[in-house]
Amino acid sequence: MFAYGIDFGTTNSAVTVRSGDGDVHILKIDRDVSGVESSTMRSVLYFEGSGVVHFGSDAMERYSEELMPGRFLRSIKTLLPSQTFVSTQIFGKRYTIIDLIALILRHIKIKADELIGCEVDCAVLGRPVAFSADPNIDRMAEDRLLSAALKAGFKNVVFQPEPVAAGLACAHSVASSSSQQQTVLVGDFGGGTSDFSVVRYLPHGSDYRVLSTSGVYVGGDDFDSTIMWNKVAKYFGKDVKYRAADGDWMPFPSHISAKLKHWHLLPLLREKSTRYDISNIAKVADSPKLVANLEKLIDNNLAFQLFQDVERAKCRLSDVEKATISFSELDLNIEEVITRKEFEDFAKDHVAKLEDSLESAIKAAGVSDSQIDQIFLTGGTSQIPMVRKIFESRFGSSRIIEKDAFTSVVYGLGLSTDIFFR
Repeated sequence: MFAYGIDFGTTNSAVTVRSGDGDVHILKIDRDVSGVESSTMRSVLYFEGSGVVHFGSDAMERYSEELMPGRFLRSIKTLLPSQTFVSTQIFGKRYTIIDLIALILRHIKIKADELIGCEVDCAVLGRPVAFSADPNIDRMAEDRLLSAALKAGFKNVVFQPEPVAAGLACAHSVASSSSQQQTVLVGDFGGGTSDFSVVRYLPHGSDYRVLSTSGVYVGGDDFDSTIMWNKVAKYFGKDVKYRAADGDWMPFPSHISAKLKHWHLLPLLREKSTRYDISNIAKVADSPKLVANLEKLIDNNLAFQLFQDVERAKCRLSDVEKATISFSELDLNIEEVITRKEFEDFAKDHVAKLEDSLESAIKAAGVSDSQIDQIFLTGGTSQIPMVRKIFESRFGSSRIIEKDAFTSVVYGLGLSTDIFFR
C-alpha cells in the first residue's frame, strides 16, 4: 500500500510517497529551466486554444514562447476563499475553482502514479492554518479543496495544517535524535499565507502534541505586490487621469489599477468588457502612453515576465542594499532602482501582521519565549531579512534551525500519511 503527501502551494507544489515500511520519498514530478528533474512543480496552468492544458515548467515555457493566444493561470490557490470568484471562461469552456485545482492535482497524481508504477488513492493534503479569519469562508475553502482532490481521482483525503507538517519534518531530523522533550516554533511562509504553530515533541520524536496554530493571509506574493504597486505600476497607468464625459478629470478606475498589484489578477484585464474600458480611457487620458503600456502588457501576455523581474529584485534585496528591476519587452523598457529600506517601508504592514500572528500562536500555546527550544522556518519568504529579524531579535539566531525551505512541508505531509497505515 502507498499514500501520498501533497503540498499544493500558491507558487510551487510537491508530492511525497510513503509505503507500509514507513519510508518517505520526495518524487521528482517536474524539471527546472535547465531540464534537470525537480522535486517541485510551479502551480501554474497554460491553456492552448485547442483545449490542451500544460502544467508546471511546460506551462511556463509554452506561455513565454506563445505563438497563438493562450491563457496562463498562476496563484490559483489564493482564489479558494474568494466568494466573488465563481468561475472563469477559457476558450468557450467554463472552469470553476474546483475544476482548475483538480487539473493540477490530477496531473500530480498521474505523474506520481507513473513513477511508482501503481495507482494511489490515499493522500494527506496540506492546508494553511486559516484560509480566512471567517470560519464559514475557511470551511468553504477547505470544502473546495476537498472536492478538487476527489475530482482528481483521490478517494481518501485527510488534511494537515502546513506548519504542523513542517514541524513533523523538523522533529524527524532533530527531535528524533534527542533524548529530551523539545518545544518547537514552526513558521511556514508560503506564496499566499504564513502560518505558525508551536509543537511539543516527546523524546526521540516518538510522539508530538500541537500546542497552538495561527495563520495570516500574507505571503511571498504580497511582498512582490508591494514592490509592483509602489515602484512599477506607475509605468502602466496607476496615476493616470482621464477626462470624463462631463469634462471632469477622473482617477484611473480602481477596479482596473488594483489588479496591477496581483499577478494572478492581471489576466482578468483581458476580459472583453474591461479591455474595452481601457481602450476608451486611453483616448482621453492625460498620459495615453502609460495606458498604451498597460494594453501592451495585457495583449502580449507580458505580466508573468514582469513579475518575475520584480521577484528577482526582491530576492536580491536579501543579499544587497539596492537592486534594479529590469524589464525590457517590445518597446517597454523599465529600469527602476529599489533599496532595501524602501522595500521594508513598503512592506511594514505585512510584517506587522506576521508579528501579530506569531504572538497569537505563542500566547495560545501558553509558553514563554525562553521555553521554546528551536525555531524552524520554511518557505522562501523566511529568507527576507526583515522577516528573519522578527525571530532573531526575539529568540536569537542560535535557536533557528536551517533546513530545506521548499520541501520541508511536503516531507512532513508524507510522514503524516501514517494515519493510513495504523
